[in-house]
Amino acid sequence: MAETAYAQASDLSAVLDSALVTELQSSSGDVTAALNDASRELDSYLGSRYAIPINTTASPKCAPILRQRTVAVAKYLFLSRKINVPPLAVEIAHAEYSAALAWSRDVAKKLADLEDAAPKPIEDPALTVGRTPLLFGGEPPVFAGDDFLTF
Repeated sequence: MAETAYAQASDLSAVLDSALVTELQSSSGDVTAALNDASRELDSYLGSRYAIPINTTASPKCAPILRQRTVAVAKYLFLSRKINVPPLAVEIAHAEYSAALAWSRDVAKKLADLEDAAPKPIEDPALTVGRTPLLFGGEPPVFAGDDFLTF
């Protein structure tokens, strides 16, 4: 599966000085890879409720908030690795990063929603016994869970 970031390098450049983005890219690696990492970090929470990666073309109401949260995460990851960044800038970026992760946790806990995102596919009940998925099909185990105690 191809990497899909919820933000582009131009989005990060809009909140950081473009010279800093260029410098960060040359010293810390690829901006696109950092945005992909930030998107995956958000997906680690969002995936508990939604099909990931979230298709922002099919879910246009999600795109702006995902872009903003991805940029906040990537911005902090970049600035926290840079040596000559004013501490206040890192502190502000950390607050934005913390807010983005708090929002992601709220989505995972169903305290916040992504309005038009596709829900996570429901597991096929034919492939599960209780909470344990049957990996290879076939009959469920004879002694499973509490059944062992009553045998």
